[in-house]
Amino acid sequence: MPSLKAFGAAVFPYLVGLAPCPSAPLVAQAPDSAHYWQQRIRYTIGASLDEPSGVLSGIARLVYRNNSPDTLREINFHLYLNAFRPGSRWSADERREGIHRFAELPDPYNAYERLGRVTIGDIAVAPVFPNAPDSTIARFALPQPLPPGDSLIVVLDWTARPSVIPRRQGRWGRRFDFAQWYPKVCVYDRYGWQAHPLHLAGELYGEYGTYDVTLDLAQDQVVAATGVPVSGDPGWAGASAVPGAPVDLQADWYGDRSVSPLAAGPPAPGRKRVRFYAENIHHFAWSANPAYRYEEGRFGSVVLRALYLPEDSATWGGGLVIERTRRAMAWLDSIYGAYPYPQTVVLHRIEGGATEFPMLVMSGGPGESLIFHEVGHLYTYGILGNNEWKEGFLDEGFTTFQTAWNFHRRGMGVPSIQTQQLILNLDLDAWSEPVSKVSEDFAEFEIYSRMIYTKGQLFYEMLQYVVGEATFRRGLHRYYDRWKLRHVDEDALRRAMEEVSGQDLRGFFAEWLHATPLVDYALAGVRRWVAEDGRWYADITVRRRGDGVMPVDVAVPAGDSVYLVRVSGARRTETVQVITPSRAGRVELDPDRRTMDWNYLNNREGPSPLGFLGPVGPKAVNRFGWSGSAPTRRDRLVRNWLPLAWYNDAGGLNVGLQWRSNYLGRFDQNAVQLTYAARTGAGTEPVSIRLSVQNPTWARIPRQRLGAEIWYVEGRRGGRLWTTADWSSHLTFGPRLTSGLALSYSNVVTPLYVDTTLWSDLAATELNGFLAGRWSGPDRSTDLRLGGLAGIAGQPRRVGLGAPRFYGL
Repeated sequence: MPSLKAFGAAVFPYLVGLAPCPSAPLVAQAPDSAHYWQQRIRYTIGASLDEPSGVLSGIARLVYRNNSPDTLREINFHLYLNAFRPGSRWSADERREGIHRFAELPDPYNAYERLGRVTIGDIAVAPVFPNAPDSTIARFALPQPLPPGDSLIVVLDWTARPSVIPRRQGRWGRRFDFAQWYPKVCVYDRYGWQAHPLHLAGELYGEYGTYDVTLDLAQDQVVAATGVPVSGDPGWAGASAVPGAPVDLQADWYGDRSVSPLAAGPPAPGRKRVRFYAENIHHFAWSANPAYRYEEGRFGSVVLRALYLPEDSATWGGGLVIERTRRAMAWLDSIYGAYPYPQTVVLHRIEGGATEFPMLVMSGGPGESLIFHEVGHLYTYGILGNNEWKEGFLDEGFTTFQTAWNFHRRGMGVPSIQTQQLILNLDLDAWSEPVSKVSEDFAEFEIYSRMIYTKGQLFYEMLQYVVGEATFRRGLHRYYDRWKLRHVDEDALRRAMEEVSGQDLRGFFAEWLHATPLVDYALAGVRRWVAEDGRWYADITVRRRGDGVMPVDVAVPAGDSVYLVRVSGARRTETVQVITPSRAGRVELDPDRRTMDWNYLNNREGPSPLGFLGPVGPKAVNRFGWSGSAPTRRDRLVRNWLPLAWYNDAGGLNVGLQWRSNYLGRFDQNAVQLTYAARTGAGTEPVSIRLSVQNPTWARIPRQRLGAEIWYVEGRRGGRLWTTADWSSHLTFGPRLTSGLALSYSNVVTPLYVDTTLWSDLAATELNGFLAGRWSGPDRSTDLRLGGLAGIAGQPRRVGLGAPRFYGL
């Protein structure tokens, strides 16, 4: 391994300022945001990788310009790799949720990032770790205050090692994913230093600047990185899946960068140096693997690169990933604007899933939805640089949305109403939390993920519905044109949408990002009448029954047309009048299912023949036959009809029909069962009936189920009222705590149907309950259930019980 001392000797003259420092232009400030500012950095890095140990040794020179109005007295750095070892905030988060990954990962398998000598303005300084024992943040006091408009130079050396268990970084044999690997200066913005430890939930936030990175590697390594290679051989030509195919390095994209500030003699035998350069980026990542195969394509002036393993050829090769990347970029350019970078790289990393970095996607698979999602991040996160741990919905929510938007336009993907149902289950059970929460403040990782990604997606779908798709597109263009290559936040997006739509969206953003509303609009009534001129009028009354507020489209069919009007949804009761040339047909609220209304059963006009059976028409789906999986619908009541037949000695052949229903798989889970016995006579009961009602929509209680049933079946009659509740503190980990209570009555009416050795001619009223808990661990789970029963029984009388007896368990 080339020693840090030897490598440092090669580059040290530059790092202490004896060689000229290349400059890069600052991003121009938009004229309408005169009060906006962002700091500026220039990194020059030299790093050498020793493969057997997995240790990288690096030296860096950072030029930091203070563009803020504040005088700075400290500087803070991220040491991200320190998260993937015991003692970090990340490993503590995992331990809390029962995840066994980095909290117990010993040396030499864990990751680290260790600082060596650090100087600021030629003065040696020592780090302070404010969150110890977590060491993902290092703080240095400045030897001299840094006033506005001035710059400082930090020179530092460090060693870094990825972990053998990959998580956005990793090592496996000769494969290396260096996604987080260098001391990265924290962002200083209008809220101060964003010196935020790396947690299980939440991602990155970076300062835009220039990166000039020289990597010293084994000669046969194939390497790809955030920047373009301006000198040295990345190995792409030799790894090409089409031998002899030309390779476009884009080395001249940033002008002539052929003179390296780190050039100091040739590399050691068997090694090479590859220099990458990039401007206007806020992070630098790279991956190396001697087995990579390389393919190339283009999207306009942008070179598309795919690097994959030989065994991936059928799923990654043959232009598949290149074409999917091209489609994604064509779509993203159409909704945002032109991509400002010279390349887009998609490579097969060690870990599954995927993570985005400027110009570079490290992906665990070649699927089109994954590529659309991660390439989308090159725009939202890369070009529009939001704080991912503070407002993750701006990138994760949006790129989940844009992927679904594109797929829906192409007739692909998961229907939006299924996505809505996933989130509504969390909303209705009070697991949901405000989307705008800081990532690690969510109760658990699963809720963070569902709120930021999935509910974030639905937020954009509803925003598009509120302002209209054409206006939404103009708003995205405005947002992108104004804020590209800058830091963005919720206000930047909201103001862009307000400007193009002319709407005040503060209430909408506050409701869907900072609260957890439940939307429920009901069609309260329709009054139709005809005027003397023959035109028909319909006065339609809409009632808001939930705390959520959304504009609601009202569909009014008349003849061959459907008239669409919109009510504001703000008032508790609102009436709109629609004029049609013929009598209006059945009116429906929110016909396109865009408002997150949780109860669509009250959105359509029309009585039920038996209110118990739910609404008639297309709001119900009728199915014939048994369905053990009880299919559910987001916007329909599902009815299952099942013919029944059986035989018993008393009644002979019994035939009948069973009807079961459900809405959302959790409400209106009702049942009716009616049968008729062919044999009648003394002591027989020709008709049997059972009625059951579970969880009516009007009795919704979070994490609680209610039910009632009555029966008169084969000589027995009775009834039951019951409830169960889930008291668990967490959705996906910790003990599962539940309770239940039931009150029941039963008695034998006709002993002909029962075994008298098992049944007594008594009426019994019972109250029973239980408390149950399940404690799950990595290897086993423990269940505990406590229950009790109390009852009173006696001879049935017309009124009351004769000779009652009390009992209990």
